[in-house]
Amino acid sequence: MQKALLSALFILIFLASCKLIEEDAGTTEPETTTISIETPNGGESILEGSAYVIKWTSNATEKLYIAFTYDNGLSWYMIADSIENTGVYEWFPVPGTISTQCRIKITTVDQVVSDISETSFSIIKNTNEAIAVISPNGAEQIEAGSQYQIKWVSSEIDSLLLQYTVDNGSHWTNIDTITSNTGIYFWDPVPNVSTTLARIRVMDLDTDPYDISDSVFTILPQPDLTVLDPNGGETIYSGSSKTIRWSSQSIEKVDIKYTTNGGASWVNIATNEDSDGEYIWNNVPATYSTLCRIRIEDSDDGVPFDISNGNFVIADRNQSDQQITVLNPNGGEQVEAGTAMEISWYSVNVDSVSLYYTTNNGNSWTEIIDGLENTGVYYWDPVPNTPSTLTKIRIFDSAGNDEIPDDTSDAAFSILPEPQIKVVKPNGGETWTVGSNQRIEWQSENIRNVKIDYTVNGGADWFSIVSSTPSIGYYIWENIPSYNSENCRVRIYDADDGQPNDVSDATFTITDPTNERSITILEPNGGEEFEAGTVQDIVWNSNGVDLVKIELSINNGLSWGTLEANYQNTGGYQWQINSDLNAPQSLVKVSAVDDPTVNDQSNGTFKIKPIKSINVTFPTNGMVFTAGEGITIQWESSGIERVGIRYTYTNGIASLPDIPDFVDLESSIANEGSYKTSFSIPSDEYYVEVFDAEEGGPRSRNEGNFKITPQIFPDIKLLVPNGGEEWLASRSGVSNSDVNDYHPYEIRWTASELEKVKIEWSTTGGGSWHTVPGADSTINDGIFVWAPGQYDSPARPDSSDNCLIRISDINDLVTDISDAVFSIHESKKIRVEYPND
Repeated sequence: MQKALLSALFILIFLASCKLIEEDAGTTEPETTTISIETPNGGESILEGSAYVIKWTSNATEKLYIAFTYDNGLSWYMIADSIENTGVYEWFPVPGTISTQCRIKITTVDQVVSDISETSFSIIKNTNEAIAVISPNGAEQIEAGSQYQIKWVSSEIDSLLLQYTVDNGSHWTNIDTITSNTGIYFWDPVPNVSTTLARIRVMDLDTDPYDISDSVFTILPQPDLTVLDPNGGETIYSGSSKTIRWSSQSIEKVDIKYTTNGGASWVNIATNEDSDGEYIWNNVPATYSTLCRIRIEDSDDGVPFDISNGNFVIADRNQSDQQITVLNPNGGEQVEAGTAMEISWYSVNVDSVSLYYTTNNGNSWTEIIDGLENTGVYYWDPVPNTPSTLTKIRIFDSAGNDEIPDDTSDAAFSILPEPQIKVVKPNGGETWTVGSNQRIEWQSENIRNVKIDYTVNGGADWFSIVSSTPSIGYYIWENIPSYNSENCRVRIYDADDGQPNDVSDATFTITDPTNERSITILEPNGGEEFEAGTVQDIVWNSNGVDLVKIELSINNGLSWGTLEANYQNTGGYQWQINSDLNAPQSLVKVSAVDDPTVNDQSNGTFKIKPIKSINVTFPTNGMVFTAGEGITIQWESSGIERVGIRYTYTNGIASLPDIPDFVDLESSIANEGSYKTSFSIPSDEYYVEVFDAEEGGPRSRNEGNFKITPQIFPDIKLLVPNGGEEWLASRSGVSNSDVNDYHPYEIRWTASELEKVKIEWSTTGGGSWHTVPGADSTINDGIFVWAPGQYDSPARPDSSDNCLIRISDINDLVTDISDAVFSIHESKKIRVEYPND
């Protein structure tokens, strides 16, 4: 009995506790959205140009905005627009707005919940020259042909050189020269070089600092994909099997799709298939069409992809009668009134068609077009402004009896109302005060998000209030910027594509009664000298001005050119001076965009000197010259009046103490762009250097090294006849006969560095010379056959014991003569006398 009572009591307690739980569950209050900034939350000092991680905690399910102020909340600037609530955001680069009054604000997109740093933090100047590569910094995998953001942090550096290596630093290739250091460079495209040993190097153009990726990253081969079959012109029958084929590179998985309306919409065949080049499409669906194509794409991100080059046909093998089948729209589609829609269909044995539509599910029909040539497709443009969720298309043979064959969309589709926007407030006549919060209102239809702009000069320039906000009919414009203008309007338009849009019907006023507006230029204010191509600071003080126009005059104010037309007023501007400027009478002017009468210009002129540059163009790498040969050194330059010239034949580093690293040709001569000289010492490590003689730089050397080879002189040595010989000349009376009819002799010699030689004879011991016939320019082969008696006088020498041969190059630069005389006589005749009997 006691056990029974205890059991009953336990059941009662259990049931009561369950009821309490149910009651508690039924009265749970909805969770309140909160945001709490963790860092920076006050007191931090953050280096300009660095990367800083903003942290917060929040239970918000919607996206967030992040903004910052450097004037304790008087003005706010966007850092991140509509980001996911991850609790962390890398702020990079931290701007160079040096201030001790900085705060961060994080806000939900509907601007209902927000949080601000509790106290101010500081952005401080980075005074050390330093560079640190942020990404890629090792282990990344980057696809060739894609775009990649190279990031780095640096301080006190304006101009940079970006390079990459594919062999872990053995060789480096230039990417680009950066003259405006933002800390980010879009590497586009990443080169198509497959490697696992890639690194990035970021280096200062002017001094030593540089940094390299901490470890290697990978450049993957550029993906490639090509549809092979079906590729256009094929006929595939419904219910059959078709082998789809493709080729690919660097793609693991693919998605395969098909279209029956020329690409207006796509249907999945297979997803995440191995990219092995082949897939069997079983039981081809009965979606009869002549506008079919295959699309194959990378499963990861859809890129790359390829589509059949032409249309193929999906047909019914058993169909022989007339047939029409509506393909698109066939139910569920949504089309906006005023736009164009593609209507497509499949047909058999139909020459022309008529198209109708209904907005009441078929109770009545309205003609779109009648008697249209049957191509299987028609562009309905524009779709009428008849909003309905009960819309269908009907297509029938325009030449058939009783309108047969025909077909109607399987289910209804929707025609959405044509989008509309109407600005309600401010719409003209309002006066809003600087720094106040005001409610912008509008009416809209069929628009999801809107963008809101404003103008302070009647529409000449527009500035963004918000780039995208839900189209709920109102938006709170917080902290209206500092303007004094009666010519303001608001413009609201569809954030997706810019249409439709509407503008305030009339102007309203923004006024700041507390501040008298002013601008005062601090620098350059007269007397400065700047070099073209450098970056200089334009600095000013101002009051009550939000946007400024910055101008430059190079003729003491006679005319002005615009540097910035709408520049956010930060009190400073980094001016990249044009590299080809030469302007001794320059001025700058800063004025308010909305009221140009609020302005100031430099008190006096300053000077922009032309940029100094020099580039040696000749000689170039690999050229070969002979010692003593004249060489004209050539260079291009600007801004340099006098140059110095020096050379090295040891590549700038001599190995012996008595050999100089460099030899001066000229210490200071007029810059004429060329200089003629010669070099005598053989070496393959020559280069020349030309430099500004006044300041020692800039300087430039020729590309690579050139070579000086030893000077080689031609040489001749006569061997035969060289003295003492006796040669015979026949007097047969026959001239110009074969040489063998006479007494032939070999003239022999040795010679180097000559192609041809000239041979001469003298019978007067060198008093006079005559050319050996046929030897005025003979091949230098070391032998020439001469029969002295072959020709008549004067080509034939007279008898003499005082003969010489002279052999020389055809230009008479080198020569050699028989060491001693030899003899030439007529042939000896022997007379036999018989005694008298």
